[in-house]
Amino acid sequence: IERLLYTGLMVILSIALVRIFNQGIFYENTFKRLLTLPMAPRDPISAIQFLKKHRIEGNVFANDTLGGYLLWSSYPQLRPMVDGRQLDQRQFQRFLNAVRDPEHEFDRLAEEHQIKITLLDTSSLFYDRLLQYLNAHPDWQFVFIDGPMVIFLKRGAFVIPQKNNEFETTLREASIDGRDVDALKNLALAVKPNPW
Repeated sequence: IERLLYTGLMVILSIALVRIFNQGIFYENTFKRLLTLPMAPRDPISAIQFLKKHRIEGNVFANDTLGGYLLWSSYPQLRPMVDGRQLDQRQFQRFLNAVRDPEHEFDRLAEEHQIKITLLDTSSLFYDRLLQYLNAHPDWQFVFIDGPMVIFLKRGAFVIPQKNNEFETTLREASIDGRDVDALKNLALAVKPNPW
């Protein structure tokens, strides 16, 4: 029985390792192995460089993982509301409430904490409701996207280049046809899910 269990565990481990090494992602208009990329696709460095380049500073609404990265790379210019240390459980709970129910919680929280910057990772479905809320809210402006990282800024709070001011309008006015939708569907079908 021990040999059978050992053999079974080795087979499962081998399959998991093969899946990890072969995990693909669509990057720079082609599929590439995730392990061969120069940086992780969910790395927020380009978003943070955008904020630094345009001298956008202040309190940031971002998840705890991004909050830790902000503390490490940009404190005190960028101050996350939460980070991975979870020093204040009540504040973290308020963060979660704002993500789950932005219509009732986000504006009050943003006002209390003087949040004028949101940095979100769109690869998690958890943030979909908040993303939809910010996108539809007239006080928030969509100014940046790179991979799964998006930035919304409070309208009028910062001086940003004209092209970024027009970014949101350009996206809203863009038209897509059936071929674009088919290409996106095929792309979604071709993406290999993360085994973990």
